[in-house]
Amino acid sequence: MFGKMKDMGMAKGVQIGLNQMIKEFGKITKLNLDSTKNSINMDILLEGEKESINLTINKIEVIQYNNTPNLRISEISVSKPWMNIIVKKYLDGRMLPIPPEYQSQVSQFIK
Repeated sequence: MFGKMKDMGMAKGVQIGLNQMIKEFGKITKLNLDSTKNSINMDILLEGEKESINLTINKIEVIQYNNTPNLRISEISVSKPWMNIIVKKYLDGRMLPIPPEYQSQVSQFIK
């Protein structure tokens, strides 16, 4: 029970942070974290669209590279087939540097 409450609180913070990053082209309308599975599911309303897309990341890892924590996200799926192709080609399995201001929050979520 405590884990679910922690995930809900963490999800709100992640949603706020990600919304700041994507504000030019969309907004996350729903975000769920599952720290036991290291997964995220979110609905994103993109600018100019009437319906949200669904994005699921089924595997999130923190990888140390050059003494810097990075996220490696994989097993990603998107509700729009053409976006799935782009995500698989350019994002799935890649390492993304974690900005210093978010490093402590990420380490709490990923065990």
